[in-house]
Amino acid sequence: MSPTIMRAGKYRFFFYSREEKRPHIHVRTAEKEAKFWLNPIELVENYGYNNNELNEIFHLINGHKEFLLAKWGGFHGS
Repeated sequence: MSPTIMRAGKYRFFFYSREEKRPHIHVRTAEKEAKFWLNPIELVENYGYNNNELNEIFHLINGHKEFLLAKWGGFHGS
């Protein structure tokens, strides 16, 4: 299960269920995907995004960090 938490432009932000406990978010567009820790915000994995896209995603996450952390807590029961 991977519910969509947020959409921003071409980016879909989501969680996977039954994944590690450290708060993080996955981002996907078409054939690309990345994973970021939420606190502090840090790129963990990147499959296809260029530096400009990663910078844009970082700023989107930073601008919605509290929202994403709240959704993480609600989804994962923490």
